[in-house]
Amino acid sequence: MKGGQYSQRQMIKQQLHNQNLRLREAFVREDVRLTGTIAGNMPQVAATLRAGGLELSKAQVQQARKTFVTGDGRFNWELFCDAIEKARTDANKESALMKHARMFKQIDQDNSGRISRDELETALHASNVSMPQDQIDKVLNTIDADGDGNISYPEFVDGMAKEMMTGANVFSRVTTANSMRSPRRQ
Repeated sequence: MKGGQYSQRQMIKQQLHNQNLRLREAFVREDVRLTGTIAGNMPQVAATLRAGGLELSKAQVQQARKTFVTGDGRFNWELFCDAIEKARTDANKESALMKHARMFKQIDQDNSGRISRDELETALHASNVSMPQDQIDKVLNTIDADGDGNISYPEFVDGMAKEMMTGANVFSRVTTANSMRSPRRQ
């Protein structure tokens, strides 16, 4: 692995680690007896997730409560944090990175090593993703770190890594993986 790629992966791993620490610290502040659970009511769970840097929609908080509330109505934050950490780790595995490489190559139809605005629009259209022009501009401007109007492979990987770390995306992987599991009973 080249030095730049290695340091980029290390940076992502560190950011993931820091996010997990922040989330766990937010729960520990609420769980003063260190039971591994907090009150399972909607406002408490939502506020603690937000304090931990995990911004979820109301529906996602409800799903989290449904998935991780114990028989006594308490939210099992230890299992929740473990599931978040696993989802983030899985998203940073070599197989996920290879998937991103294949995706980049597929979008880069002229094999220039850069994704143009037109190629991005074509890929979105082929994926049945309807996005207004201003939203496409926002995506392009956010990912295009050097401002040349195209997305290079390193910019693409960075963009995917940042997207991977957003709470909503990580949470969707957690609920998919845990849809058949129920939390440990306290």
